[in-house]
Amino acid sequence: ATSKDVAASITPRVVTLSASKTYDGTAALSGSQVSIGNLVGSETLTYSGAAANDALVGTANKFIQTITLGDGTNGGLVSNYQLPNLNAANAGVTIAAATLTPSLSNTGVTKVYDGTTNSSITPTYTFSGLVSGDTSASLTNTSQAYDTSNVSTASKVTVFGLSINSITGTIGSLSSDYVLSATSKDVAASITPRVVTLS
Repeated sequence: ATSKDVAASITPRVVTLSASKTYDGTAALSGSQVSIGNLVGSETLTYSGAAANDALVGTANKFIQTITLGDGTNGGLVSNYQLPNLNAANAGVTIAAATLTPSLSNTGVTKVYDGTTNSSITPTYTFSGLVSGDTSASLTNTSQAYDTSNVSTASKVTVFGLSINSITGTIGSLSSDYVLSATSKDVAASITPRVVTLS
């Protein structure tokens, strides 16, 4: 005979995994958030049921805790592949902070002319960008001031040095899970004339 057989096998190829998403309050991973690598040629695989071991931005060494691979395109068969050990080294997850946009909600901001740009409002805010389960945030600031000290030209108060102190909600979000869209915000304001005394 000019040919002979011998028993042989092909073992599954170990894929590489990584994931990246913006904070949404959940550990779920979907769509383009998970990258599957170390595939042969142009083969692809699909996945489902993926989740990280933690949902928070600041938690170190996050990884894909659960995932199920499926057949893909260009001949990608799940039977030819296998998952790596699911840990931070082999299936790391990065979660970026969500952008939180505050707006000053104070109304009727005014003071009597005193020759300075000093402001002493207690800032109140509305927010956009909170994820489902979060309802509000507490902000701190470093200073506040009118744009000018004169009655005729004063138009706003700016609150400077904004930072997130805490998040209110039911899902355990931390201030580090968000980043502010800006560190200063304006609100419409006026300065009224000072009444002189005559004698």
